[in-house]
Amino acid sequence: KRQGGYYKCNKYEELKSTPNDLTKQEEKRERAQHELKKYMFFFERYRNHVKAGDHAIEMRPKIDILLEKLNTEKSYPIAELLFLREGLDEVIRWRKVLKWTYAYGFYLEDEKEKALFENAQELLEKNADRLHEYLEQDFEPYLWEEQLDKKPFYQYKSNLVNWYKVTKQFYTNLLDGLEKGLTK
Repeated sequence: KRQGGYYKCNKYEELKSTPNDLTKQEEKRERAQHELKKYMFFFERYRNHVKAGDHAIEMRPKIDILLEKLNTEKSYPIAELLFLREGLDEVIRWRKVLKWTYAYGFYLEDEKEKALFENAQELLEKNADRLHEYLEQDFEPYLWEEQLDKKPFYQYKSNLVNWYKVTKQFYTNLLDGLEKGLTK
């Protein structure tokens, strides 16, 4: 009966035990297989954040065009639109940090520290994903000529800014935890 590691979301479950009847060579092969699976789990998540970060960077020109259109076509002051660019810049920064959390997490061994770290990582990851999705939404309805009511846009802005603030706190908490873990 083979046992190996498996994963749930951002957490990799370690190999708990090996059957006693395995020979040394089989045991060595099992461990190597387990280490490869563990590495691939962390590498895939690292790579996913690289791709998401690249996608966010590719969104910059789209956001800049949107700012210009909202300003010129709908008369929103630029200062009231910069939250879009700031939110995108934060998503890019969070993606950079998240990718490296998987490199850090690969080497974590202390179960209590690992559980706290994975919780903080998961919160930042989920919220960064949500904010990223929020920035990708279709903005055309806000630009429609017949759309005179600005309340929907300002509601969108309020939601995005609130989500951004919450996520920024998760980011700070994760960095604080990393700093404490690295200075042990």
